[in-house]
Amino acid sequence: MFKKPTIDGWVDFTIKSKRGLNIEKREVLEGEASYTIDIPMEVLTAAIAALKDDIPFSFTIDEEGPGYLYFSCQGNVLHIKPESGDKTYTFNIEKCELIAEIVEDIERDIDEWAYWGLDYVENKKEVLLKKIKIVKELLEKHASVGNNKKSQQTF
Repeated sequence: MFKKPTIDGWVDFTIKSKRGLNIEKREVLEGEASYTIDIPMEVLTAAIAALKDDIPFSFTIDEEGPGYLYFSCQGNVLHIKPESGDKTYTFNIEKCELIAEIVEDIERDIDEWAYWGLDYVENKKEVLLKKIKIVKELLEKHASVGNNKKSQQTF
Protein backbone atom coordinates (compact mmCIF):
# COMPACT_ATOMS: atom_id res chain seq x y z
CA MET A 1 0.00 0.00 0.00
CA PHE A 2 2.66 2.55 1.06
CA LYS A 3 5.79 3.25 -0.93
CA LYS A 4 9.00 4.51 0.68
CA PRO A 5 8.37 7.88 2.38
CA THR A 6 10.36 10.80 1.02
CA ILE A 7 12.59 13.19 2.93
CA ASP A 8 10.29 16.10 2.04
CA GLY A 9 7.35 14.57 3.89
CA TRP A 10 5.29 12.74 1.29
CA VAL A 11 4.50 9.08 0.71
CA ASP A 12 2.74 7.52 -2.29
CA PHE A 13 0.09 4.88 -1.73
CA THR A 14 -1.85 2.47 -3.92
CA ILE A 15 -4.98 0.53 -3.00
CA LYS A 16 -6.21 -2.39 -5.13
CA SER A 17 -8.95 -4.92 -4.58
CA LYS A 18 -7.31 -8.24 -3.74
CA ARG A 19 -9.90 -10.52 -5.29
CA GLY A 20 -13.09 -10.42 -7.24
CA LEU A 21 -15.03 -12.13 -9.96
CA ASN A 22 -13.53 -10.00 -12.71
CA ILE A 23 -9.86 -9.54 -11.86
CA GLU A 24 -9.24 -7.43 -14.98
CA LYS A 25 -11.52 -4.67 -13.70
CA ARG A 26 -10.14 -4.24 -10.18
CA GLU A 27 -10.58 -0.73 -8.88
CA VAL A 28 -7.36 1.11 -8.05
CA LEU A 29 -6.86 4.27 -6.03
CA GLU A 30 -3.49 6.03 -6.03
CA GLY A 31 -2.48 9.12 -4.13
CA GLU A 32 0.07 10.68 -1.86
CA ALA A 33 -0.11 11.41 1.83
CA SER A 34 1.42 14.30 3.72
CA TYR A 35 3.58 14.26 6.82
CA THR A 36 0.89 16.23 8.71
CA ILE A 37 -0.47 12.94 10.06
CA ASP A 38 2.07 10.53 11.52
CA ILE A 39 0.94 7.60 9.38
CA PRO A 40 2.97 4.78 10.96
CA MET A 41 2.00 5.71 14.52
CA GLU A 42 -1.65 6.31 13.64
CA VAL A 43 -2.03 3.21 11.49
CA LEU A 44 -0.27 0.83 13.89
CA THR A 45 -2.29 2.15 16.84
CA ALA A 46 -5.50 1.70 14.82
CA ALA A 47 -4.44 -1.83 13.82
CA ILE A 48 -3.84 -2.82 17.45
CA ALA A 49 -7.28 -1.54 18.47
CA ALA A 50 -8.99 -3.19 15.48
CA LEU A 51 -7.42 -6.57 16.16
CA LYS A 52 -7.78 -6.50 19.96
CA ASP A 53 -11.38 -5.28 20.03
CA ASP A 54 -12.66 -6.67 16.71
CA ILE A 55 -13.64 -3.21 15.49
CA PRO A 56 -13.17 -1.67 12.03
CA PHE A 57 -9.60 -0.79 11.10
CA SER A 58 -9.98 2.96 10.60
CA PHE A 59 -7.48 5.74 9.97
CA THR A 60 -7.07 9.05 8.14
CA ILE A 61 -4.62 10.25 5.49
CA ASP A 62 -4.06 13.92 4.69
CA GLU A 63 -3.53 14.64 1.00
CA GLU A 64 -3.37 18.37 1.83
CA GLY A 65 -4.73 20.01 -1.38
CA PRO A 66 -7.49 17.46 -2.04
CA GLY A 67 -8.13 17.10 1.71
CA TYR A 68 -8.46 14.08 3.94
CA LEU A 69 -9.21 10.46 3.05
CA TYR A 70 -11.03 8.40 5.68
CA PHE A 71 -10.28 4.66 5.60
CA SER A 72 -12.42 2.02 7.29
CA CYS A 73 -11.99 -1.74 6.83
CA GLN A 74 -14.11 -4.46 8.40
CA GLY A 75 -14.43 -8.04 7.26
CA ASN A 76 -13.65 -8.16 3.54
CA VAL A 77 -14.52 -4.58 2.61
CA LEU A 78 -12.45 -1.40 2.68
CA HIS A 79 -14.28 1.91 2.28
CA ILE A 80 -12.37 5.11 1.51
CA LYS A 81 -14.28 8.36 1.71
CA PRO A 82 -12.74 11.66 0.57
CA GLU A 83 -13.31 14.72 2.75
CA SER A 84 -15.33 16.22 -0.12
CA GLY A 85 -17.79 13.34 0.24
CA ASP A 86 -18.40 13.22 -3.51
CA LYS A 87 -17.50 9.52 -3.88
CA THR A 88 -16.81 6.54 -1.69
CA TYR A 89 -14.30 4.01 -2.98
CA THR A 90 -14.95 0.39 -2.06
CA PHE A 91 -12.40 -2.41 -2.30
CA ASN A 92 -12.53 -6.15 -1.68
CA ILE A 93 -9.69 -6.46 0.86
CA GLU A 94 -9.77 -8.53 4.03
CA LYS A 95 -8.99 -6.50 7.16
CA CYS A 96 -6.11 -8.70 8.38
CA GLU A 97 -4.56 -8.78 4.88
CA LEU A 98 -4.62 -4.98 4.68
CA ILE A 99 -3.09 -4.64 8.14
CA ALA A 100 -0.36 -7.19 7.30
CA GLU A 101 0.46 -5.37 4.05
CA ILE A 102 0.76 -2.01 5.81
CA VAL A 103 2.91 -3.49 8.59
CA GLU A 104 5.21 -4.99 5.95
CA ASP A 105 5.47 -1.58 4.25
CA ILE A 106 6.31 0.23 7.49
CA GLU A 107 8.80 -2.43 8.57
CA ARG A 108 10.50 -2.40 5.15
CA ASP A 109 11.18 1.35 5.40
CA ILE A 110 11.42 1.66 9.18
CA ASP A 111 14.40 4.05 9.10
CA GLU A 112 12.54 6.54 6.89
CA TRP A 113 9.31 6.26 8.89
CA ALA A 114 11.21 6.83 12.15
CA TYR A 115 12.00 10.40 11.06
CA TRP A 116 8.78 11.14 9.20
CA GLY A 117 5.96 13.37 10.43
CA LEU A 118 5.49 16.55 12.44
CA ASP A 119 5.34 15.06 15.93
CA TYR A 120 8.53 14.30 17.77
CA VAL A 121 8.49 10.89 19.40
CA GLU A 122 11.49 9.93 21.49
CA ASN A 123 13.01 6.64 20.29
CA LYS A 124 10.40 6.50 17.54
CA LYS A 125 12.03 3.60 15.70
CA GLU A 126 11.89 1.45 18.85
CA VAL A 127 8.28 2.52 19.51
CA LEU A 128 7.32 1.59 15.95
CA LEU A 129 9.08 -1.78 16.21
CA LYS A 130 7.24 -2.55 19.46
CA LYS A 131 3.91 -1.70 17.84
CA ILE A 132 4.80 -3.85 14.81
CA LYS A 133 5.57 -6.77 17.12
CA ILE A 134 2.20 -6.38 18.88
CA VAL A 135 0.33 -6.21 15.56
CA LYS A 136 2.11 -9.31 14.23
CA GLU A 137 1.24 -11.24 17.42
CA LEU A 138 -2.40 -10.19 17.11
CA LEU A 139 -2.44 -11.16 13.42
CA GLU A 140 -1.08 -14.61 14.33
CA LYS A 141 -3.75 -14.95 17.00
CA HIS A 142 -6.46 -14.04 14.49
CA ALA A 143 -5.06 -16.51 11.96
CA SER A 144 -5.07 -19.34 14.50
CA VAL A 145 -8.63 -18.49 15.62
CA GLY A 146 -9.73 -18.47 11.97
CA ASN A 147 -8.09 -21.84 11.35
CA ASN A 148 -9.75 -23.31 14.44
CA LYS A 149 -13.16 -22.11 13.25
CA LYS A 150 -12.60 -23.69 9.83
CA SER A 151 -11.50 -27.02 11.33
CA GLN A 152 -14.60 -27.12 13.56
CA GLN A 153 -17.00 -26.80 10.63
CA THR A 154 -18.87 -29.94 9.60
CA PHE A 155 -19.57 -30.75 5.98
